[in-house]
Amino acid sequence: MITLFPNTSRAGSDNGSLKLYDIQKMPTTYMAIYDTAGFVTFDDVDHSTSVHVNSTDELFLASRYSRNVALYLYDINSGRRLQVFTDMHREHINVVKFANYSPSLFASSSFDQDVKMWDLRLKPIRPCYTACFKL
Repeated sequence: MITLFPNTSRAGSDNGSLKLYDIQKMPTTYMAIYDTAGFVTFDDVDHSTSVHVNSTDELFLASRYSRNVALYLYDINSGRRLQVFTDMHREHINVVKFANYSPSLFASSSFDQDVKMWDLRLKPIRPCYTACFKL
């Protein structure tokens, strides 16, 4: 659930589908696979691994199982893709999550065993902070 839009829920799937559902507009029984009532579709993100909304409910991030293009930033209100982040980690991104109280800060974790913190107010050339968890 998104706080500013309490009747909505977002979902991403491995096939690349990213949707924002309006629960009040959805039919009680979902009969047709191509029925578009009750949701907004965003650009596909193949092999998505994580979707998270920021604390102001204005933006969301979607990560994917990819080494070079791994993260997408979307505007919830317009549905537009605002930014594509590349080369953030040496391996695939597993999870991305915005900070609870800072709408421009987010963290990404990867199979390269790094957790990195990023700030959307800065150029995403390098992270603000990196923690390495080598075993």
